[in-house]
Amino acid sequence: SYDWRLDEVVGYGRYFIKEEDMTLEGKMAVGGRHSQPNQNGADREDELVAKPSLAFKWKINDALTLSEDLSSTIGDELVVTESLTSLTNKMTEKLSLRASLHAEHTNKVPAGTKKLDTVTTLNVVYDF
Repeated sequence: SYDWRLDEVVGYGRYFIKEEDMTLEGKMAVGGRHSQPNQNGADREDELVAKPSLAFKWKINDALTLSEDLSSTIGDELVVTESLTSLTNKMTEKLSLRASLHAEHTNKVPAGTKKLDTVTTLNVVYDF
């Protein structure tokens, strides 16, 4: 477990699909990660990382949109993979309801800690 983690990366992205109702974008980045373990006296960890990612969006119909954002930050010591899956239902011109599942998997965790964290949310979204 960490008090904090900071990633700074630079990369390149492109669309593999770019249609009116569907997009798929891929990115590849490289950079550094700095992590501070929350153990007393532990030194800050610094490492080079690669960060591939995909972003998918599908407008199923005028009211319903499915999206998936998937990324992984890969270093020598630590690999963190994140997924955000969302289903958005447009109720009015400005108001939507969104259900989301965020999952984060970390390959190296302290004993007694789960490698997978999940958060499920239901949000009301107002578009400006």
